[in-house]
Amino acid sequence: MQRRTSLLSAFAALMVGVNLCVTVWAATPAYSSENPHTQELALPQAAQNSSQNSPSSSISKPQVFTASTKNVSAAQPAKPRAAAVVGNSLSIPSIGFQSSIIEVGVTATNNIDVPSSLQVGHWIGSARPGVDGAAFLDGHVDGVFAKLHSVREGQIISVNYGGQTFKYRVVHTETVPLVDIDMGKALSVYGDGSQGLNLMTCAGTYVATQGTYDHRLVVYAVRVS
Repeated sequence: MQRRTSLLSAFAALMVGVNLCVTVWAATPAYSSENPHTQELALPQAAQNSSQNSPSSSISKPQVFTASTKNVSAAQPAKPRAAAVVGNSLSIPSIGFQSSIIEVGVTATNNIDVPSSLQVGHWIGSARPGVDGAAFLDGHVDGVFAKLHSVREGQIISVNYGGQTFKYRVVHTETVPLVDIDMGKALSVYGDGSQGLNLMTCAGTYVATQGTYDHRLVVYAVRVS
């Protein structure tokens, strides 16, 4: 009888452990590009008046924005899907990174869009690589830009765009609280350079009540060749 009681106690303890695991798993946020939590980066007011989610006609007129804003919302975590690197692409050899680049516009609420797959987005309201101004690229930290936090100053970023290759040197990286994001700065060339490449993704801790991360990582680079 004592052995049977011990077995029943062990079985009851096991079931409690299983229930706890199930509870923890069920409480973990489920991310899906088909069921977005949030949208991406709010544009400066100057950009909202001129930016359209339109085809390549907008790309031919690069703009540099100096206005600033703190009205920023964040990217939803991506649902990873394989993407072939063809056409325009971004490469960061120091971290073993390479991805295709696609053009993105703005959402219905004037937020910069983000690709939902394993691709980098080039906002068509920013400069094209190879011309004056800052080209702005974004991507999901839970997807294509999972390794972006490993980039360091002095490293080289290569962009293949429009059949040409452009190289940029990283000159500054910063992780900024979400409430302090200056999109005017993020859309401008860093320092005294005339051509820049700025990369942005989420950082910090995911805040379930806000549906986003509490920081942003911005990598600033200037063209060297």
